[in-house]
Amino acid sequence: PGECGAGVFDLIEVDLASAHEALGKDDLLSATVLAARALLVTQGQEAKDDAEALDLFDKHFIESHLVSDSFRTLIKNAKRGSGQTFDADASNVSALVDAVQNLYDNMDQSLRFQPVATEEVSEPEKADATEVAVDKEVDFRGVVCPLNYVKTKLLLEQMSSGQVLSVLLDEEGGRNVPDSAKLDGHEVLSKKKEGEHWRVIIRKA
Repeated sequence: PGECGAGVFDLIEVDLASAHEALGKDDLLSATVLAARALLVTQGQEAKDDAEALDLFDKHFIESHLVSDSFRTLIKNAKRGSGQTFDADASNVSALVDAVQNLYDNMDQSLRFQPVATEEVSEPEKADATEVAVDKEVDFRGVVCPLNYVKTKLLLEQMSSGQVLSVLLDEEGGRNVPDSAKLDGHEVLSKKKEGEHWRVIIRKA
């Protein structure tokens, strides 16, 4: 527990970073394909080529409502656009890259996502979870992984069973600390974005 950068996450992050980079260079076709391919590994899929990546994205992400079906036309155009001029709106491609990034940021430790349709429904539950009485609060922003979880773990060991710890973390910690806490048997009550950082609320097992 507490280990970071598992291979699968590294692969996803490389594709996402490349998609953002392609977008910055106005290479809209590459940005679309990279965004479509980025999360296929979470579904146990591996695309042989760009066209298959786009097909698999349509099947596993658009049809299952993980991303909006408003991207379907963009994906179809990308399939046709391979090797030809790609007719797409930069803001639409940017929205697709953001949607995939969002999915990744909200992915749980089992590589599962919150479908688009249920996002609004689950929001109030998260809000309620943050209203529990917190026994201890710490700020581990800037603490590198896996040290941020080692420090969290040590604090939890000093607390009594059932007590609640609130931890402020940067992006990487926000992804890894909740997973490690769950693996150690603790209950993650909520994980909430606060500006550039994450607040994770953990109840000691």
